[in-house]
This record gives sequence, C-alpha cells and structure tokens, in this order.
Amino acid sequence: MGRVGKAAFDIKRDSRVSGTENRPYASMPPLQNSCLRLRFALLRDPMPTRFPFHRLQLSQRSRWYLLRSRFFSRHTIRLEADAAMQRLERIGSSHFYLEPASQTLFKFARDKYAWHRQPLKWLAQDLLEKRLLAGGDAIKEWRSNRILRRAGLGAVECRGVGIALNPFNPLGSVYAMAYLPEAQSGETHFKALEEAGRRDFVKQLCREVIRLANHGYYHRDLHYGNFLVDAQGKFVWIDTHVRRLPKRPNKRRQSLVRMLSVRKLQGTAYRDLALDYLERHYFDHPASQKREEPHAR
Repeated sequence: MGRVGKAAFDIKRDSRVSGTENRPYASMPPLQNSCLRLRFALLRDPMPTRFPFHRLQLSQRSRWYLLRSRFFSRHTIRLEADAAMQRLERIGSSHFYLEPASQTLFKFARDKYAWHRQPLKWLAQDLLEKRLLAGGDAIKEWRSNRILRRAGLGAVECRGVGIALNPFNPLGSVYAMAYLPEAQSGETHFKALEEAGRRDFVKQLCREVIRLANHGYYHRDLHYGNFLVDAQGKFVWIDTHVRRLPKRPNKRRQSLVRMLSVRKLQGTAYRDLALDYLERHYFDHPASQKREEPHAR
C-alpha cells in the first residue's frame, strides 16, 4: 500500500519554494506518503472557493467531485462533449469533456471493476486503493506532469485533479488540463512526414527520453499518441505517466529497452533507430546515466 498511498498536497509551501504562486500547473506539489495529510491539505489550503467540492455537469447528468484546483472559483462547472471529445475517446480508454469558457479539458478515468459484478475487486482496488488512498490515474498523472517539467520537458498545463465523492460513480477520478486544439497529435504528425522527417522525429523523441532518464525516470507507455506537436515543432506531453528508473545500470538499461516497442514506434526500423540512438548517446556515456535524485520537498 506504500506505493499507492503517496498522496498529499502542500501547495502553499511548494509555491513559496519555487516562486510559482501565479502558475496553476507549477504550484502543484509532490505527493507524500500519507492519505490523512492529503485530506487535511485539501481542506486547509486557501482556495478561491471555501471548500473544494465541485459539481461537474456532464451533458445531462451531474456528478460531485473533491477537486483540487486553484483554477476554478465556482462550485458548478458545466462541461460539453462535442465531436472532438468523441474522437479523443476513440483513441484512448478515458472519457473527455470540455469546459468551453476556459478551454479546459477534463479527462475522466473509469473504474476497472463494476461494484455489482466484482464487488471484492471493486472494493479493494477502485475504492480503497484508487480513491481512499489516492492511487488513481488522475493523481499519478498530476505527479508525473510535475516530474516532466522538472526534467525540462514540455507538458500540458495541469489545472486540477479530483476524485469522485459518490463511491458508486464509475468515473472515479478526473484530471483537468489545458485544451490545445491547435496542436497536432504526435501520431498524426508522424504519419504526415516523409521518411527523413520521420527519422528526425524519432531522434527528437529519443532526446526527450534521455533527458527524462537523466532525471531518474522513464515513460511507462511510450508512443506517439502520448504527446502533441505544437506550431514550433516542440513536444507537449499530455499522457504523462512515468516510473522511476532502477538504480542498477543493467536494470535501468533493461527498463529503457523494454520501453521501445516495435508496435508503438510503428515499425522495426524506427525501433532499431531509437535503440541505436540510445546506445550512442546514453548507454555509452556512463556519466549521463547517473540518476538525478528528486528534489526534497
């Protein structure tokens, strides 16, 4: 339970240290090891609203969430699901809604088990682990977003994270982020390139991988659909789940090699290109493999 119980927020302290009081995404603090501290921090920290309880109106239905955000000052947030949101849902397994006024994208993670079909698994994983111990996908994405930014990678602006108040709400957690309609999916961008451009694209991705590895982490699920490409050609990570790299060099190497999938990189040639790039620019340079310990907060 120690792995999934790392959840507490102390935004006031974190913003004082980093000087980022006015940047919502940067003021999100690291996760700690206590569920009780999470609850206390949620209620004690000064927020635009007195209590962090928000009613999210999803089409014709309203759902209540304990939403940790400095971005929204009203209790009721009306969300819409247009054709663009439906396209996002076809790509991934989450549910997407848009708050048009602020151009905020809400990503809802569905429970893995149904309470009336597999009650024990639902109780142990979806309710206890993901909600009460704050081990849900939204919490992990929030934490990973901060790790990517510390490593110097571009990541979407995070505007809030929350868990459902109703235990029988199948949309157990929510992750709010800036909506970037002008940016292009990495997969769409890759397919539109010529062969030389695709090879440069893979090398650019490898440079991002190396930068994160030097910070001590690697992507849990590396594929082109996990990031956007903006007008300047820079990557903006939107699915930000990362894991800590092992300390031992051989284990660290195995983790990075397993991360490179032929299917996800869309071809053996591109997977081999990525592996060769890491061999020459990371594995063959021991100094670059030193893990950068996360800053203590």
